[in-house]
Amino acid sequence: MFEIVKNIRATVSEFQGKTRIDIRKYFEKDGNVLPKKNGINLSVEEFRAFAERWDEMVAHIEEELTNE
Repeated sequence: MFEIVKNIRATVSEFQGKTRIDIRKYFEKDGNVLPKKNGINLSVEEFRAFAERWDEMVAHIEEELTNE
């Protein structure tokens, strides 16, 4: 488990024999930390493609924010 920021975590797990990367929001309830439905679940290939385009995506989002 990797905590990106408070209450947003990335985890690596297996599902039906395949490695998956899950990036999800979490919340606290009755002293327990539980996952929200908000999130994304990626295959290794999808995650690698996402990571390769990270800088491009950040630049695009920053440009969009500047144009607000």
